[in-house]
Amino acid sequence: MKNALALLAIITGACLSAQSASAVEFTFDEGTGIRISDTTGTFTGEVKNALWTEGRSGKALAFTGSNSYAVIKFTNLSGGFTFAAWVKPKEISADLPFGETSIVARSGYHSSIAYTTAKKFFFNYWTTNNRNVSAVSSATYDANEWYHVAGVYDKTGGKAYIYVNGELKGTAAAPAGSEIRRYEPVLYIGCGTTSGKYAGWFTGAVDDVKIFNRALLSDEVKELYTSR
Repeated sequence: MKNALALLAIITGACLSAQSASAVEFTFDEGTGIRISDTTGTFTGEVKNALWTEGRSGKALAFTGSNSYAVIKFTNLSGGFTFAAWVKPKEISADLPFGETSIVARSGYHSSIAYTTAKKFFFNYWTTNNRNVSAVSSATYDANEWYHVAGVYDKTGGKAYIYVNGELKGTAAAPAGSEIRRYEPVLYIGCGTTSGKYAGWFTGAVDDVKIFNRALLSDEVKELYTSR
């Protein structure tokens, strides 16, 4: 409850811009050690077998695959939300299970932004009736380059959006009557979970993760991309 109230307090009274509405931001500028914290000190996490590296700005976390990730004590989000991050993926094997690697994910039947063996980014979530709603980028993106990726969940109509470098690249919507499945208050960077087990190990660097407790508009996502 304390963390949920703190998150709400950050938002209350903010004008409708991406910069002022940021609920949680992890810059990863600690640059050393195994402890990470958001910029307000409200949410903390632990780095598991990941490395520190040069980021898009300042420092970043480099994930090396299996058993390399960060876990953050978080809070459940109600209504719409947005995940955003700077990402530099490495080449991934074509025979990777499920063909995807999770970049930022919520536990359980995850909602996440991810990178696939087809070199596409996507944002997905699961519904209470076990439907996977997945917005996949129409374009492909080569490894070893920095990209700004944002996944947006709009509660109105159960819509999912994937943005890359400030541009909308894919949309999807849940079937009528579906609701998003609510998750445990844990956030993962560099992996996801499937049936209670870690999965979707990401290989590459992640920097400047931001989580918003509402669905950002297109102009606000563009602002995130151009502001750093």
